[in-house]
Amino acid sequence: MYWLVLNPECNSVVKLTSHIIPGRAPRLGKRLILEALELLQRRLFIDIQTDILSPSKVWRDYIIERFK
Repeated sequence: MYWLVLNPECNSVVKLTSHIIPGRAPRLGKRLILEALELLQRRLFIDIQTDILSPSKVWRDYIIERFK
């Protein structure tokens, strides 16, 4: 969640996989990220539209405020 807010250019599963889990097997890393994204989407923490990931506005604002 923090990663999506702090790195808005990493807004696809492929980019997230290469940035978050660089040393893991690609299939394992992608599977773990997909599971995490599905969980975040079910809980309404992120929006997924046409393969573009973005944190919901409320969570994005909350995380930015925490780092100030």
